[in-house]
Amino acid sequence: MWEYLAKGDKIQFADIDRPNVHLAEFIEAVLGHAGASVGLARAYTILRADSSYTSFRGDMVLSWATFYALQKWLERDYADWVARKALTWAQRKGVIAPLAAGWDRALSWSWPKMPNVDELKEESAIKQALKNGTTDFSKQLGPDWKKKLATYAEQVNEIRRLNLPLSVLETIGGVTEAANESESGEYTESNNEENNELEDSDENDSDNGLRKWL
Repeated sequence: MWEYLAKGDKIQFADIDRPNVHLAEFIEAVLGHAGASVGLARAYTILRADSSYTSFRGDMVLSWATFYALQKWLERDYADWVARKALTWAQRKGVIAPLAAGWDRALSWSWPKMPNVDELKEESAIKQALKNGTTDFSKQLGPDWKKKLATYAEQVNEIRRLNLPLSVLETIGGVTEAANESESGEYTESNNEENNELEDSDENDSDNGLRKWL
């Protein structure tokens, strides 16, 4: 380098106090704006979850709005086209049986969904949404939801047959189905007797009190 210096030129080195202590903050700011330009929130840009639950989930919701849009773009521009080509070829070659009329307009895809941060909160929300009718099993389980429910029902029946102490057979109060039926029957019968006795006692007390006042 020095051979290109002219006579009288001096060499001056940069200060060694660079980068300064705020370089990390500067880089994060630049990355944050760069990620936002393509629809990614801060947590996805810097790959660090150091905020509160609400803030981090907000970052996820913002970012997954972009992911869902990209999934639809991939589905409509590429996946559907490839599926039609592949299934048409398979039918023509006899690899698969002929599909029902209109199959090419009934294609459905199952894409990744936004992951859960708090499993318990998410499951409670899904339970309430199913109860309110704002979601259904096809959205939760995918296009083959009937097959999955049938398989699950078969598993539950087998669990019930083996009398396994699993929570799937428990009521909200934590009592198993068998115990609940037994306790419910005994409780109802005894309760009816006790209620009848209490009613008779109340009627007698009421009659005695009425007679006293008369």
